[in-house]
Amino acid sequence: MLWLALRLPLLPLEVFPSPPSPSATIARERIVACDPLAAEGGVVPGMRLADAWSLLPELAVQERDAERERRRLETLACWAGGFTSEVSLALPDALLLEVAGSLRLFGGLDALLARVLPGIAGLGHVACAALAPTPCAALWLASAGKAGSTDVPRCLHPADLHDALVRLPLDVLELDAAQMRRLSGFGARQLGDLLRLPRSGLARRLGVGFATRLAQALGEVPDLRERFRFPETFRESLELPARVEDAARLLFAAQRLVQVLCGWLAARGSGIAACRLQLEHERGRATSLELAFAAPTRDPERIGRVLRERL
Repeated sequence: MLWLALRLPLLPLEVFPSPPSPSATIARERIVACDPLAAEGGVVPGMRLADAWSLLPELAVQERDAERERRRLETLACWAGGFTSEVSLALPDALLLEVAGSLRLFGGLDALLARVLPGIAGLGHVACAALAPTPCAALWLASAGKAGSTDVPRCLHPADLHDALVRLPLDVLELDAAQMRRLSGFGARQLGDLLRLPRSGLARRLGVGFATRLAQALGEVPDLRERFRFPETFRESLELPARVEDAARLLFAAQRLVQVLCGWLAARGSGIAACRLQLEHERGRATSLELAFAAPTRDPERIGRVLRERL
C-alpha cells in the first residue's frame, strides 16, 4: 500500500470566503490558524489572542467552525475520488488517499502528483503532502512538510519507514501538553529518540494508545482507517466571496464545483447525462441552468464547455 497524505494547515481559514488580511481563526481565545501576513507579523498557532493583538492590532479574527471544516473535507474527499476510491478523512485537517493502485492509470507517481497538487490548489487550499506505506507515517511526514511545496517527502518501501521518521520533530505527534512534558523529561527531541526507547516503558508512561501509534506508523501492526463513503447523490454549493456580475467569474467559481462532481463520478464509476447549476441572487431569487449531454460523461472539460455556453 502507498498512502498520500494531504494536510491542510490553513483549512480553518480557508472555509470562510475571502477573509480580510491579516486574519486568523481562533478557538478558546487562542490562535488556530493564521494567514501568511499575520505570520509575518509574529502570530503563530497556539498563541493567546491577546498576545496576537498586541503584536498585530489590525488582526481580523473568526471563531473556528469545526462543522464547516468537516463538510469541506468531505467535499475534497469527493474530488479525490478522481484519483482513487480509497479515501479516508483524517480529522480535523487532512485527507488520506491510497494511491498504489492508481499509479499505472495516471502514468506513475510524479504524473499523479502533478495532477493532485495543482488540483487541490485550484480548489483554494494550501496543502502539505507526503507519501508513505502507512497512513500514520504519511500524516507525520506531511505535518513536517512545507505548505504548498511541490517537493513531496516520500517513503516508498516499508523497510525505509524507520529511517524516514527518525528526524521528525515531536510536534508531528500532536500530543497534549502533559505528554510533551513527559517526553522532555526523557530527553527526547526527535522521533528517533523515542524509537530508541523500550516500547513497553513508553506504553506504561504515555499509554498503550501512544505505543500502538508508533507501531502503526512503522507498519508493525495494522492501521485500519474508515473508508470515506461517497454519497449516493451529488449536491454541492460554493459561497462566493463577493458580488459577481459577469459570466467569466461565475464560470471560474462553477468549475470548482465541476471538479468535485467529476471526482465523485469517477469514484462511483458513473457519468451524467444532465445536471443543474443553481445561481442564488441577492434578494432571494434563483436562476437554474440545466446542462444536458448527448451521452453520459464525467469529463470536466466537456462539462465545462457546455457550462460556458449556457452562461
